[in-house]
Amino acid sequence: MLRGGSRVLESRSWLLWVMRMDKTQNVGRDARTAFKDRRLKEALRTFLVLSTALCLTGGCRGEGEDTSFSVKQKNGYPATVDPAKVGTYPALTKSGGGYFYDDVLEYRVWVHPEAGGDDSYYAFATFDEATAFSRNTDGAESPLVLVLQLEWIDEPKPGEFRHKKGERITEWQVEWLKESKRGADSIARFTAARTAMQGKSDRQRLATD
Repeated sequence: MLRGGSRVLESRSWLLWVMRMDKTQNVGRDARTAFKDRRLKEALRTFLVLSTALCLTGGCRGEGEDTSFSVKQKNGYPATVDPAKVGTYPALTKSGGGYFYDDVLEYRVWVHPEAGGDDSYYAFATFDEATAFSRNTDGAESPLVLVLQLEWIDEPKPGEFRHKKGERITEWQVEWLKESKRGADSIARFTAARTAMQGKSDRQRLATD
């Protein structure tokens, strides 16, 4: 949006320059000339309004500019944190777990050759690209997402939760991204909620003993 925003400012400056020039012209122009100038200014105002609307909706992004905002609005899944690194992460990573993520690294599509051979994967910067490839490639799975976790929840056994810190890279089901972006208090609230649920369960068990 930065490049688009600068274009809006340029359009606005151009309009103001035209209006200033208009004030410096001979005030004795005839009515026909004044009418034409009025129509010109109206056209310029319309252009400015349309330009602003286009840029605010992402229509004047420059080449190579970040498009994560529009991608997220379109399909609900975030774009990768650094598109330049897509395809550079280790093929073998953790699988699942953690409950929360910090960044999306890439979207992956694993392909199993029908004629046999080793499985391979293809990496993409957006979920839409990965989905299109998956739908049009024989032997392709549905997309997965590679995420980075800096703090997460370890569950060594059902019902036992431990707050962990450190860099962890893992493959997730894409739908797990929804409402799983870690915030400053996400893990604290998660832990408090699970503790309260466990306490309620223990009280119910004791009441029935």
